Amino acid sequence: MPVTLRGRHTQFYIDIVYGLAFAVGFAYLLLVGLNALVVAFQGGLIVGYFLRVWENMVVYERVIEDAVSAEAVTAVAEEVEKQVPIELEERVPDEVEDELVAQLREVDEELAVELRRTRSERER
Repeated sequence: MPVTLRGRHTQFYIDIVYGLAFAVGFAYLLLVGLNALVVAFQGGLIVGYFLRVWENMVVYERVIEDAVSAEAVTAVAEEVEKQVPIELEERVPDEVEDELVAQLREVDEELAVELRRTRSERER
């Protein structure tokens, strides 16, 4: 059964390869002696590993930022849902009452004009 590398499994195996390479190089330096090529290789491993850690931090920061922004959007939406209905319940009855009174006045004026016109037509 082949091993599929995904997510954390990939990171784990990469870390094992870095660790083994560093351990073998360090053991070579201790047992055999200083060799410029092995020291350069060890330096490359260390720099490469630091760059890998930096990349992981950037990726994790991005994931955390996305999660925080999604949570903030949810929190704002919930707060709006809580506040808007309360404000609407407070404002709508007054505004509806004012609108109804204004419309009734218009209807009353139109009826009065219509009645006057009808009465003047009958008197002729």
